[in-house]
Amino acid sequence: MLIENQKSIPVRHCGLDPQSPGRSRVKRGMTGFLFFLLLFAGCDDYERKGTVMPAITVNEHSLNMFVGEWALLTASPTELNFTWTSEDTDVATVDGNGLVMATGDGATYVIVRSGDATRRVPVTAITRIPLLDFSLSAATATTSPRSIVEVFVILNPTDANDASLPIWRSLDTDIATVDYRGVITGVKAGNTQVICTINGMEKSVSVSVN
Repeated sequence: MLIENQKSIPVRHCGLDPQSPGRSRVKRGMTGFLFFLLLFAGCDDYERKGTVMPAITVNEHSLNMFVGEWALLTASPTELNFTWTSEDTDVATVDGNGLVMATGDGATYVIVRSGDATRRVPVTAITRIPLLDFSLSAATATTSPRSIVEVFVILNPTDANDASLPIWRSLDTDIATVDYRGVITGVKAGNTQVICTINGMEKSVSVSVN
C-alpha cells in the first residue's frame, strides 16, 4: 500500500539536531574539557620532573687556625660547580679551590655556593704564641702503694697557645702508674721515672714508692 505525502523524519543525536547551535556548543564544551585535562596532565608531569638541588657538604665543620696557616676545604657532591667566598677577608681569605688562609685575629665564615644551595663554615683565627719551654711542679715525688701524688705542668711563656696536650708515661708501671692529668699512683715499693712530653720536649720526675 502506498502512503502518499510521507515526510522525512530528521535524525537527531543526543537529542540535538546535528546542525543546531546546541550541537556546536556541546562540541566546543568537550574540546575545552579535553584541553583542560591535557593541560593539567602536562603540569603534573612537569612538577614530577623538576630538579631538586642536592645539599652541599664540606669536609670540615669548622676551622680553628693560627694567623698565617692555611687549610683546604672540599665540597661535595663533586659533580657540582662551586664558588667560595669569605665574609671577612681581614680574618680569612679563600680561593676558588677552597684554600683558606688565616690573615688576622677574629672570626668569620667561609661560604660555598652552587646554584641556590649554600654552606657556611665558621673560621676562627688567632695569633700564635709559641711554647718555648716547660717545667714540672716537682722534680721528685714520693708516695706509697695505693696512694697518689699529682705533678703539674708550667708553660713558658704561660700564655703559649700552641702547646700540645701533655703525654705522661711511667718507665716502670710495676712501681708507679701515671694518668693523663699527671696523677701518679704508687703500686709497690721501688723507684722509677715518670716522663711528660709536650711539643716533642720531655721533662721527668723521679718517683719513690715506700
